[in-house]
Formats: sequence, structure tokens, C-alpha cells
Amino acid sequence: SYCSFCQAVDHLDLSTACFAIDTWQGDEHAGAYGPEVFAELTRYHDARYGTFSSLVRSTFADALTMFADGGIDLLHVDGAHGYDAVRRDVETWLPKLSPRGVLLLHDIAEHRPGFGVHRVWDELTRLYPHFSFTHSHGLGVLAVGPEQSSAVRWLTAGDRTAAEVAAIRQHV
Repeated sequence: SYCSFCQAVDHLDLSTACFAIDTWQGDEHAGAYGPEVFAELTRYHDARYGTFSSLVRSTFADALTMFADGGIDLLHVDGAHGYDAVRRDVETWLPKLSPRGVLLLHDIAEHRPGFGVHRVWDELTRLYPHFSFTHSHGLGVLAVGPEQSSAVRWLTAGDRTAAEVAAIRQHV
């Protein structure tokens, strides 16, 4: 999923810096990864996106000090999927988001044992304007910063009919 973000940045010729933070060792849900996964990703990534993107081989907790508070516009959380881990990631990284900050949570529609993202999502939707995409385990979009773009305000407007929500989801 990270490379799709990079592809959009490249295609739209955006002036931005992107960072992927992961150990690339896998987890209980994805299984364990060997070093070849990171090596293959690095070859693919660096040739295409290396001028504006960095792969940071680290835990989320250890990488936290690399980023200033208020400096991140878009944060995609897709690490460990248990409730406590997701809650901790969100709480520790929220101060890093800018006034335009948007938080994406992956797996909000996943309810299998061991997945708590949906519970964190439910809590956060009480606090922030939001929109949910329900395909591929779900992706939640939260407008956490007070200075959102018109496009983000439009997407996260809460006054839509079920038909309008379905039409937006269909275009993804």
C-alpha cells in the first residue's frame, strides 16, 4: 500500500517527503518475513521513489523521535492490529500530525480474533470527521487537524445519504 502512496505523489508531481516505517519482519497476522522481502521492496522503491521517499527499518516507537510534532500531514497506521497496539500507535503519533493532518487506519472492517482496529476506529469517529471505505478489510479516513482542505472536508462530511456513501465507495 505504501508504494501506491508514492505512485500518487510521483504521478501528481507533489513536493513532499514520504516515509515508510516498518521492521519488514512480519507479524502475527501477516506471518514472518525473511530479509528478501525488504531487499526486493528496496530495489523496487529506490529506483522509482528514492528521490522523495525513505524506507525506515524501525519500530513505530523507535521512529517517533525522527519526526517533529505538527510536521506530518498524512499518517497511515497499519502495524500491529491488536487493540492496545493500535491505540498506542495512534496516541503516540497524533501529536506528530499537522493542522491539516489526516489519519488513515487500515483494517477497520476486520473483526477476526486479535484485530482491534475496529474498536479504535469506533472511538475516534466520535471525535473527528471521518469516512470509511469498507473493501479490503476497510480503510478509515479521519480529519484530525482543524485546517482541512476542501476535498478532505467534502469526503468527511457526515450528512450523506446511504446512496451517496455507496456511490463514493464504488468509485474506489
